[in-house]
Amino acid sequence: MERRLEAGAQLGPYRIADSLGAGGMGEVYQATDTRLGRTVAIKVLRPLLAIRDDTRQRFEREARAISALNHPNICSLYDICEFDGIHFLVMEYVEGETLAARLRRGALPLEVVLDYGARIADALAAAHSKHIVHRDLKPANIMITQAGVKLLDFGLARTVQPAFSSGVGESTETEPLTAAGTIVGTPAYMAPEQVEGRPCDARTDIFALGLVLYEMATGRRAFPGENKASLIAAILRGEPAPMDPPGPREFDHVVRRCLAKNPDDRWQAVSDARRELDWVAETLRTEASPQPVGSATRRAGWIWPIVTLASVAAVSLVVWFSRPPPKSERPVAFSFVYTPPLTAGNDSIPVPSPDGAFLAFAARDSSGKSSLWLRRLDSSEPHPLPETADSSTPIWSADSRWIGFYSQGKLKKISPEGGRPQTIAEVPGFFAGSWNAAGDIIFAPVNRGPLFHIRESGGAPRQITHLDRKRSENSHRSPKFLSDGRRFLYLARCAQRENNTLYAGSLDSEERTRLISLQSNVEYVSPGSGNPGALLFVGEGTLFAQPFDGRNPRGNPVAVMDSVEYFPSSASALFAASADGRVLVYGPATSGKSQFLWFDRSGNVVGRVGSPAEYYQLRISPDGSRVVFNRPDNRLGNRDIWYIETARGVAASLTAHQANDWFPVWSPDGKRLLFASDRGGGTLNGIYEKKSMNPGDDETAFLVDPKVDTEPSDWSRDGRWILFCQFSAERRSDIWLTPATGERKPFVFVATLSDERFPRFSPDGKWIAYQSNETGRYEVYVRPLAGGPRGPEGKIQLSDNGGEFPVWRADGQELFYLSGGNAVHSVVTRDLGRSGGVPRPSRLFTACPETAPLLATASNPYDVGPDGRFLINCRTERPGQSRVLINWLPAKIATRR
Repeated sequence: MERRLEAGAQLGPYRIADSLGAGGMGEVYQATDTRLGRTVAIKVLRPLLAIRDDTRQRFEREARAISALNHPNICSLYDICEFDGIHFLVMEYVEGETLAARLRRGALPLEVVLDYGARIADALAAAHSKHIVHRDLKPANIMITQAGVKLLDFGLARTVQPAFSSGVGESTETEPLTAAGTIVGTPAYMAPEQVEGRPCDARTDIFALGLVLYEMATGRRAFPGENKASLIAAILRGEPAPMDPPGPREFDHVVRRCLAKNPDDRWQAVSDARRELDWVAETLRTEASPQPVGSATRRAGWIWPIVTLASVAAVSLVVWFSRPPPKSERPVAFSFVYTPPLTAGNDSIPVPSPDGAFLAFAARDSSGKSSLWLRRLDSSEPHPLPETADSSTPIWSADSRWIGFYSQGKLKKISPEGGRPQTIAEVPGFFAGSWNAAGDIIFAPVNRGPLFHIRESGGAPRQITHLDRKRSENSHRSPKFLSDGRRFLYLARCAQRENNTLYAGSLDSEERTRLISLQSNVEYVSPGSGNPGALLFVGEGTLFAQPFDGRNPRGNPVAVMDSVEYFPSSASALFAASADGRVLVYGPATSGKSQFLWFDRSGNVVGRVGSPAEYYQLRISPDGSRVVFNRPDNRLGNRDIWYIETARGVAASLTAHQANDWFPVWSPDGKRLLFASDRGGGTLNGIYEKKSMNPGDDETAFLVDPKVDTEPSDWSRDGRWILFCQFSAERRSDIWLTPATGERKPFVFVATLSDERFPRFSPDGKWIAYQSNETGRYEVYVRPLAGGPRGPEGKIQLSDNGGEFPVWRADGQELFYLSGGNAVHSVVTRDLGRSGGVPRPSRLFTACPETAPLLATASNPYDVGPDGRFLINCRTERPGQSRVLINWLPAKIATRR
């Protein structure tokens, strides 16, 4: 009888976390290597197999051979172990979904098929060079990860059960390679020689590669069968049906040769098939048809860099655009990876102009200052636009003649041809916007609020949408003008994720029309060039195009691209498209995971807390024993408060509510928490107090029914004062104080038209440090809480080249902050308020040099423990580079009438 391992069970140094499923060999578990602090996969050999000496010895011998494989597209084998009579493998833990699961949603775009096919062929070539044949290549053994694909169970199928199964499903039957006359493999993915029990070699894997390529391109198996007999007959004597949708003849040739019945007629080495796939991909890129740039008065050549997998060097292709092709002719699609010259935020991507001729984006330089950059698509090099320091959120005018952007409390515009920026109006913020041909701009001034309208000539913004409190709406976002220039789309985000809805509004009326339920931002492709128009949105990481005539969605959405970066808790995804439907930019999905790492003052990693997961807004308890943070619940689309014990690394949930709970702050004694939540009606963040650290205990409201969004920031060491920030559409963020006990009448501490955030009390309670962008970029300041030589309104600037997230040392003698994204700086503060001024800041070290900390999507990315060590929330992987697709619109959309 097989023994199932429960969460928390130990196999030597490996602690079981969860079951991942069962295979032919046995159960597979997710586990933690307690020695190295990394997540691994444990595959436990079935007891009936483990007790056979020949099976176990062959299992170990072949596993050692597989462990010699070191390839980025092969799941690594770390160890072969036995503990308490249990024999198991320790493997790389691979996150993602199997290709089989993805194919249940339909075929893949051809450029993705070619990419995945090339990576699979690379992995097979590496194995074949070591005389290892997989013999069980199939979609269920291919994992789609953030970095591409990985092959699982590589070669280990040789040791599993020798009998042919009774069905035609996914079970794998196996025997050692040396056992002649034995049928091995998964029936639907067998080569003819496998079906007949003849010897197999590398060409057997090439046949399976052809089957996988065919299924990726068509969404169906090459050899279907109602039962085992008909399946075997099709493999031995049948031919696959023509591909539908049909691919290029070159691709069909590659697949057909892989699927030759006689192994001598196939590609004789998988590297030959790999080169043919590369040639097909290159052919697609170089055969791009002429297309119009956009405006009839302006035409340009485009030079597209093609970034290959083996090199970062760009190869330019010149595509001349002169006149529209005949309606019956569909241009060839191609894509490339776009690497910005600076550090762009991980929650932003280049925005294509409506005519598809430019990409605009905001990025930070090494000092942390952001500016607006532009790339013409007839040039391989971007360039900065003048006088656009500290800019964000670029949007394009409908005629592509202007770029709007937010900078230093103002909405501005600048011509892509050059010149100085022009101010449109002072606005408190600009989180998203859209600009029509008549000069109207609609925008969201704050992340949680309604939409406003302003003319490009300036004036006072006017509110044009209203949050429906009955539906618990807390945000109107992603506005997009429709073709008539009066109506517009927007997403109404609600406290209950299932209520999120896409609406059509109008500049001429407060009435709105419900369109569809939606869980992401949206792009609108206007009708033209044979397409009826389309809505673009993301669902579960897949980008869809929904036919849309400007009034109602038509038909069913079409999958465009997998693995797009998506944030369920904010209902947002990283993608943008030109209005003519020719250019699409998206950010590839990452795991979203990070790791709490301890750093010393020299920048050395001296420890870690917990396992990799999604962590945000960390705060260390006063005694250093626990770390509190928020974590998204991607099932419900909300956030909850969690904590980890620093000594044991054990995580536990403190709140579990369908609303958002975030921005946790410790009480001075470490026994209570403040946090922000929108549970009080769902439209605004109020501040709540959790009176104990026991999960499940009730929380009580601290500030009831706030008129604007609020979030707690700090609790003074003596327990007397609480700092919090308030946000509104009229202003960005102001800093407030309230007594922690008694009547609790809040009062303003700092309130300007600038953005002041993340205040922290000094340990002695005399000073408050915070960041403000009053100079045009964020710098760190301190103000006395009361009195002092500079007076209650006095302030001292501590940073001198940008600064964010100030944190005091436990004794108050030093203050730290981040600059340039991930550089930790220090300022000695023991002489604050005395004559002689404040010493210049000094740079200590670079935090998370491999990946950078989570800044763009998370506040409080680090904290300082009572022992002076820095706990920093480091990504486990670098953000993916933006990818640009040309002529991407699916044929089902583009040819629809």
